[in-house]
Amino acid sequence: MPSAITKYLGAGGLLTRALPGFAPRPQQITVAAAVEAAMAARGGVALIEAGTGVGKTLAYLLPALKRAAPERKVVISTHTLALQGQLAEKDVPLVQTVWPKRFEAAVIKGRGNYLCLQDYDAATGDLWTVGDPQFGEIGRWSRTTETGDVAELAFTYPDWADIRANADTCKGSECRFFGHCFYYKMRRAAQDASILLVNHALFFSDLVMRARGEADAKILPDYSFVVFDEAQHLETAAAAAFGVAFSSARLPGLMDKVRRTARQLDLNLDRLKAIEAQAQALFAPFTPDGRPEFFVDEALGGRDGLLAARTQVSALGILLDGLATDLLKQDTGGRPALKDRVDGLRRQCVRAKEDLTLLFMMDHDNFVRWGSHAAGRGRRGPA
Repeated sequence: MPSAITKYLGAGGLLTRALPGFAPRPQQITVAAAVEAAMAARGGVALIEAGTGVGKTLAYLLPALKRAAPERKVVISTHTLALQGQLAEKDVPLVQTVWPKRFEAAVIKGRGNYLCLQDYDAATGDLWTVGDPQFGEIGRWSRTTETGDVAELAFTYPDWADIRANADTCKGSECRFFGHCFYYKMRRAAQDASILLVNHALFFSDLVMRARGEADAKILPDYSFVVFDEAQHLETAAAAAFGVAFSSARLPGLMDKVRRTARQLDLNLDRLKAIEAQAQALFAPFTPDGRPEFFVDEALGGRDGLLAARTQVSALGILLDGLATDLLKQDTGGRPALKDRVDGLRRQCVRAKEDLTLLFMMDHDNFVRWGSHAAGRGRRGPA
């Protein structure tokens, strides 16, 4: 085992002095040796199973730091935000006290974890926020928080989805709040970090963007090494990222957002009702029947049912195109907040049509359509 690692994990090592009660563990040193060897080898891979109490986070964090630098980043990916938080709040600060060189670690979460200042600003003029004590508390928090991370809130805000950052409404550098954006502040911090703490869902979402050639939209900066903790969940995370999900609540929720904005616009509200009716008809065959999960084609009754669903999707796509066109033509009267919101709603209409088309029109041996039921939530469409 390289002495550079044993001087931390071995008997009388630096961690023994820094952490009361720390005792050398042979299994921990074995894990660290395997990680070190994999990182030293070009294209090296190590598959390691370590039981509870081995101390695996320190066992991979120390070898990772030997290789890490701002220009040679190491990604540490976990399944849960809880373990990500443990690394950020406990393990990394501990190692920082004994590591000879200063290093930065950045916590990177999905876009939806961060407050969108543009959407928050737009929401301040809505009737549904007036007098809402929780919305007022979010306003006070927004002026003091350094991160804009929803995890800082001491309560669950039911309408967080309306004010969180999301790809459909984000204008990037063209946004008037770009200089203060919490999401992009996190991404800038990641550029300067040597260690990137992410979760599996975010890691694979970044891979999807890279695979699509969306270089400007990628979440993570380039990296040289990856450590997957809780790797038993990788298959599920990868399938979710490379698939497309569509909830039965998605279009009704979007139409509610459009209605709240329509008070300031000249829109055909009958089109919104038509979209909701068509969406309800599309999802009708997937009513709960006692099965938590099901194959969509089977639930539709085979090929004929799928063809009927595709006809409904085509009709729904025409309606969504029409709404997107209506939104594009709206005169927002020089009000930037209203224009931002209308642009975001239009993009959500376009994305909804694209997702529905992919889900129902795709025929490929490497794809499967399945659905699931969740009590109290919208039914998830095929993924």
